[in-house]
Amino acid sequence: MKRLDNVLIVDDDTISNYITENVVRGANASTHTITVKDGRQALNFLRHQCNEEDFSCPDLIILDINMPLMDGVEFLEQYERFKNSNRTTVVALSNSTFSEPLKEKLKQHHVESFIEKPLTAEKILNVIEKLE
Repeated sequence: MKRLDNVLIVDDDTISNYITENVVRGANASTHTITVKDGRQALNFLRHQCNEEDFSCPDLIILDINMPLMDGVEFLEQYERFKNSNRTTVVALSNSTFSEPLKEKLKQHHVESFIEKPLTAEKILNVIEKLE
């Protein structure tokens, strides 16, 4: 199984972040896991870190869709304007079922997978397996 270098978790829910971080670590899915609380923080992080030599752009972004300030769709719209890595995969995470119109909108922004919370080791490993 491939191990990712960097995973970015974008979610406003502290408990969900705790679970997601522990699942990613427990599945030995990533060398580095970074968590931010909303889309704005994620954009700021990516703008800064993707330009640094000591940290590459994430291999995977696990993105909550329903967040205050800047939701997942708004993040994706902004992210597409500056992303400099075509190798970053975005996975949508939500505590509700994804409607077909939402799935189509997210696919337009190159979201690869849709995961309902809670994230499990099986779900994250299935995503990583598709990346190989």
